[in-house]
Amino acid sequence: MRYPKPLKQGAVVGLVAPSSPVENQECIDCEKRLREMGFQVIVAKSLKRGAKIWGYLAGEARERAEEMNEMFQNPQVEAVFCIRGGYGSSQLLEYLDYETIRRNPKVFVGFSDITSLHSVFQRYCDFVTFHGPMVKSNFLDGPGSEEWDYMVSSLWKACSGRPFFFQNPGNERMETVTLGQASGRLTGGNLSVLAKSLGTPYEPDFQDAILFLEDVGETVPRIDMYLTQLYHAGVFHRVRGVLLGDFTDCTNHAFEPGLMVKDFLREWFGGQKVPVLGNLYSDHRKVMGTLPMGAMCWMDAGDQRVMFWPKEEQELTALPGGCKGI
Repeated sequence: MRYPKPLKQGAVVGLVAPSSPVENQECIDCEKRLREMGFQVIVAKSLKRGAKIWGYLAGEARERAEEMNEMFQNPQVEAVFCIRGGYGSSQLLEYLDYETIRRNPKVFVGFSDITSLHSVFQRYCDFVTFHGPMVKSNFLDGPGSEEWDYMVSSLWKACSGRPFFFQNPGNERMETVTLGQASGRLTGGNLSVLAKSLGTPYEPDFQDAILFLEDVGETVPRIDMYLTQLYHAGVFHRVRGVLLGDFTDCTNHAFEPGLMVKDFLREWFGGQKVPVLGNLYSDHRKVMGTLPMGAMCWMDAGDQRVMFWPKEEQELTALPGGCKGI
């Protein structure tokens, strides 16, 4: 899996909306914020004219896909940032020019519904992408806080192409669910998006991977359904370890309100035979760390450590704690 060229100050960023739309003023504000962060910006055409279909799609699927193809084909564009998630990125998959994208690996950043694109860029284009903050979702509140500094620092660190330990903001600790160490390439993202990709040509390669999962606004029974679907598809027999983000605003109010989603996940994953580590800050909470999807990952659930190692497998040496690279 190739690492794209590191993100640099002054880079030309392509701003795209692969999923849901934003209002015109929000687009203007997002472009302005990226320029304030030191980037040059090329805005996708559909974003400029405020394209909106049925209130939840940022343009026709083929049009959104062609804009993505153009951003990767354009030699001026050095990175592609998603303005937001929502719904609709899976509609692009049949229209993407995978050969062009494969020949032009670039820093690609987004999360949530953008999981569909992370999966296919790794599977068909062979380069690392970044599960990280989106401009409207995370950056519009502006600089001047510890949370902002964390998000920006985490993004630069993940996109540097150098080995690093993932860290939560401030004193927020990761949470041990199931003890153990494991290493493998990181895959995954939004649980519901992943579950719906199973059985299609666009599902991720789970073999010997470290699986990351997060979600938002689901009920506990629906989370149970998605996890059971992954289980019956053999996913948890193929992965080497599991990392969990937050399951934001996920409740069991319709049944037993006292059941917290964290307690459900701890019980569900306690029955799995791989190490599981929770509370990684790369999810739908406002403060968003960045994970390099497709990079080599080493995890120690007991010591609550996660390291990423960008190099190819044959270049790996012994990792911390005596855990060998695959």
